[in-house]
Amino acid sequence: KSKEFGNQIQSLRLSDASNILDYWGIAMNRRGLTRGLESVINNPPAHELLYKIGWAKAALEQGVKRAHILTLKQGALLQELYTCDGSGTLISRDIYEGIRQAKVDDVAGIHELITPLIEVGTLIDRPKADLEKNIENYYVYTRDDLVVGCGQLKKFEDNSAEIGCLVVRREYRANGKGDTMLSYLERLCLKLGCT
Repeated sequence: KSKEFGNQIQSLRLSDASNILDYWGIAMNRRGLTRGLESVINNPPAHELLYKIGWAKAALEQGVKRAHILTLKQGALLQELYTCDGSGTLISRDIYEGIRQAKVDDVAGIHELITPLIEVGTLIDRPKADLEKNIENYYVYTRDDLVVGCGQLKKFEDNSAEIGCLVVRREYRANGKGDTMLSYLERLCLKLGCT
């Protein structure tokens, strides 16, 4: 769990898992853990978690793309398999979640995301054809290829810019994703020399 927020940590990169093991002084070989678990032997939950992180790290270093650490609660496996967020902690070699420039393949996801706000008059209408035509102005926050947020950055000839169409999927709101998206677009404006 996160000490700061008290929430379960949903995902780690392989480098994060390695850093955790290094912090606890746990060394590994290709067959699993070799030394270091003595420091947490009197704390069974920590011992078990570090052991699982060690095995996940070993699997990832052998070519597995993602490893999932699940709790022993009823329905955990089904939730992990059939929901986007799962119920455990994901350790991955690739980028599972992040912001990138939108591609034409993202138009359907962006349109699905903004349609409810267009219908209530919060956003102006952006037909799919317009999204495709101006796709280079859009950025998406994705989670395992699911578009969970989007934003538009329009740059004008006078070196000014406008951030618009900033939307986060309802079930991902209040998790800082909108703030992260806005911050990313603001930094991008500065990088592009906008005033």
